[in-house]
Amino acid sequence: MEQIDISLFDCILDKDEYIIKTIRPNKKRYCLVNQFGYFINFILFFVIAIIFLVLSLNSIVEMGFFYVIIGLSGAILLAFIWNIIYVLVSYKKTFYACTNKRIIIRSGFIGVDYKTLDINMIGTINVNVSFLDKLMKKNTGRISFGSQSSPMINYQNNYVNNFAFVCLDNPYDLYKEIKEIIDKVKKQEKEKN
Repeated sequence: MEQIDISLFDCILDKDEYIIKTIRPNKKRYCLVNQFGYFINFILFFVIAIIFLVLSLNSIVEMGFFYVIIGLSGAILLAFIWNIIYVLVSYKKTFYACTNKRIIIRSGFIGVDYKTLDINMIGTINVNVSFLDKLMKKNTGRISFGSQSSPMINYQNNYVNNFAFVCLDNPYDLYKEIKEIIDKVKKQEKEKN
């Protein structure tokens, strides 16, 4: 397992806050998920381009059908290369953490972005192992966190929200660990009050 530098989170931690657990997404799964979505967009773009070519065939014949196809192929290739670069750079900046106060998602492309959710606000946790996870025959999945301010939404019989740890190895084991951390923190808060 990869060792994660906890100093990556220092800039947003409170004085009395400390990291209990850090998590890194599965690289192959993370890259595949992002490439898969982009691949679907490519197919849609290609279908639309073919429809456009068929509808305007007369003017294209004058331009040279060959040059149009080369231009479209070049544009698709450049977009695909750009997406690979984007996915690899964003993966390098993606980490998850559980502290004694909140859960944190660190991500970004040009800069670094942080999303946090206070543990006391978490009302539900959902583990999802998708078709793509099963198809890859990897033990990967996602853990979503719901609160009143960021509720879970039922989308095609999967409860999702944008506050999630995605592309995780061993999602059920991680769920148990994170649930234990959350329960412990909530119990300590109750005892303080």
